[in-house]
Amino acid sequence: MIIPPEVTFRNLERSDAIEAAVLDRVSKLFPDRGYGFIEMPDGREVYFHGHCVHGHGFNRLSVGTQVRFVEEEGEQGPQASVVFIAGKG
Repeated sequence: MIIPPEVTFRNLERSDAIEAAVLDRVSKLFPDRGYGFIEMPDGREVYFHGHCVHGHGFNRLSVGTQVRFVEEEGEQGPQASVVFIAGKG
């Protein structure tokens, strides 16, 4: 699911962002570089930067962590504009 560009974390209430978010798992993680990828059910991978992980949760992520995220089209393809660790409030 691609969210229109005007729908970002900055203009959504947190509950709305979570509701609009897709649920998948972290497939690749590069902690030393501050980014990772989320694998979609169709096999596509969506890039995310550590600063997009809600609540400074990037350091709590590992490969396989279930996350919810809002996808948007970035300059180099699909990316997550906000990432929430699933089950975390």
